[in-house]
Formats: sequence, structure tokens, C-alpha cells
Amino acid sequence: NHFFSLHNAAPGSSLLVKTFNGSNNDKIIRDMELCFNKVRVIKPQSSRSESSELFLLAQNMKPVKLKI
Repeated sequence: NHFFSLHNAAPGSSLLVKTFNGSNNDKIIRDMELCFNKVRVIKPQSSRSESSELFLLAQNMKPVKLKI
């Protein structure tokens, strides 16, 4: 889960997440953009065109204060 990653990652780090295209993707990307300077959606060439798999690459994590 991405909260574990945010809690344990250092500022400046990156996160690569495999996900599947769905209705929550826009929200996940917006949430990641709050914590990272750059977020990209990647569909590898090796992935079948009918597959809904995507990768989200979030780079350069911003310093974040988490309230748990």
C-alpha cells in the first residue's frame, strides 16, 4: 500500500507501482502528485495492448508529514 511507502521512504526517493486501469486511477495519480514532484503513467511495450496493466512512476518525493 502506498501509505507504507510514504511513511518509510526518504525525501527525493522514487516509487514504481503496478496497477490496472480503472476508475480510481485519476485519484491515485492526484494523491501521488501531492507527495512527488513528477508522476508518470507508463504502459510498457512488452504489455499486451488488451491488458489493463499500467505502471505509475513517481519521482523525487517531497518532504511529507504524515498523520496516522
